[in-house]
Amino acid sequence: MLLKKMTNDSKRLMRVGLFFLCSLLPVVAGAEGSRTAGHVGHTGEELTFCARERMEREHEIFRNTNIEIEGELHEQSASSCFEPRENLYFTALVVAEEKLGALVPWSREASSALSRQRAHEACKVLGYEESRLAMDQCQRERYAELMQMHEWKHQEEAISHINTRNEDAERLMQGCVLALAQNLERLPKSIVLPLAYYDRRLRTYPAWYVEERVNDKDWLENMQSTSAYQVLEDALGDDCPGDMIWWLY
Repeated sequence: MLLKKMTNDSKRLMRVGLFFLCSLLPVVAGAEGSRTAGHVGHTGEELTFCARERMEREHEIFRNTNIEIEGELHEQSASSCFEPRENLYFTALVVAEEKLGALVPWSREASSALSRQRAHEACKVLGYEESRLAMDQCQRERYAELMQMHEWKHQEEAISHINTRNEDAERLMQGCVLALAQNLERLPKSIVLPLAYYDRRLRTYPAWYVEERVNDKDWLENMQSTSAYQVLEDALGDDCPGDMIWWLY
């Protein structure tokens, strides 16, 4: 049931293409029904903190080709503006971005210089060089056409990059949730999820966790400092990379 719910919620976020092409339209926060999202007052006052954070995240998901995050999400106050499932998906996006690699920055300066050169050469071939006014007009028109071609090419590459990254993030999230379901019996009964809210020191430990450390004197001497996160991370391994374990629930 959890995996099905996570899949349906994340698929809703995958409709990137049309949203990206309409990026000049006003951004709608989409925060209706959220238990923590902000709102715009009737008198037009500034957006609340959570409403701004939600708008920024939607921009990151649907229009940013290079998602970056400073530190860990669970340590940031903005994370409380979102449901755990939303934070799990976002942390999966960060991991997917790292694996995919950021889209190579499109060099406007290089494209502009090349387009001006090509526009000049084209207008010479067309015979406009004898008239300065005609040459200038021709170059302006050809340059605008060439730059528009670059803009569309870049936009197509950006849409493809965002779609691929978001699809990869969905697969990462599904794999992480499945790993949790498969390892529930191996986890301490005292673990409460998500760990972003309930990471506590454990008083009891799974037998397999102790057996793997029975010869580790340092751990045995400091076993009382073992946190729920450490056990869950060890149980799920690479199935929940990055910051994802904190937001499983």
